[in-house]
Amino acid sequence: MTKLSNFRVDPKALREGEWQPLGEEFGTIEVLTRGLTDKYEDARSARQRLAAKAYGGDAEKLKVAVRKRINTECLVEFCLMDVRGVDDDDGSPLSIEKFGQMLVSGEYPDVLQACFQAAQRVGKQTAEDLEDAVGNSSPLSATDSSGDDTES
Repeated sequence: MTKLSNFRVDPKALREGEWQPLGEEFGTIEVLTRGLTDKYEDARSARQRLAAKAYGGDAEKLKVAVRKRINTECLVEFCLMDVRGVDDDDGSPLSIEKFGQMLVSGEYPDVLQACFQAAQRVGKQTAEDLEDAVGNSSPLSATDSSGDDTES
């Protein structure tokens, strides 16, 4: 039987954030992100209402592009806190500011979608997930990176 506690979310992680990988297809990229909190939702709703004034106040009439821009700006402003595992084109670590600008540009839709998915996963990792992750981890090697035995 399923336990209700399997669906519990960690409110501290939602508020303070946690590191989330973007997915296998994005290599080593991880984001430190809060969940899609009330602050995110409130800001998103307020911005959509403001944009809807051009449509007689009807948010349903907002163009998809306007909604996407608002959602992205709110994700960058209220959720994404840091990024790691990715370099800028000049070889330096990519800053969260530049990462956010790249997402808002609309030129990285797959990365943006992965960031939204990461924010949705925050605080949802269960004890069972952690046990599975430990069980799937590679055993520690008895050699260092040069192949020399570390136990002697």
